[in-house]
Amino acid sequence: MKYNVFFLALATALATALATALVASPVRAQTLVACASPTSKLAVTTLGSVKALVTGAKAEDAVMRVDANLPQVSADSVAFVSDANKCDSAARALADRLDSREPIVPLWVIAVGESRYVVFDGKHGFGGTVTLSIMDDRFRWLRDVR
Repeated sequence: MKYNVFFLALATALATALATALVASPVRAQTLVACASPTSKLAVTTLGSVKALVTGAKAEDAVMRVDANLPQVSADSVAFVSDANKCDSAARALADRLDSREPIVPLWVIAVGESRYVVFDGKHGFGGTVTLSIMDDRFRWLRDVR
């Protein structure tokens, strides 16, 4: 009889703890994270740098592209993303990468051809440089570039 009371109390305590954890766990907002404006100085400068890297014909450009996991494409294949679904996916992927509970905003996403995205927020970096996160077409992180 003592054991039945003990197990009943234990089951009740576990059920209460589980219910509390489910209610208290943070749930991300269901609204989409919009893309940041591509007209800021940081955005324009970064777009120019990415275009120069992925369109460059020099041997050192090819080495840097391989290191950055970016393809060589034409300049017209490099552009800011304006699709809210893609920016939302990128913001949530970057948040996961940075162990943030909330999507990262503001956020810029540059499409490089059809298979790569350069994602950045202007806040994360090291030594005054901005970290560019390279992601594939499913917004899986590939590497960071500074």
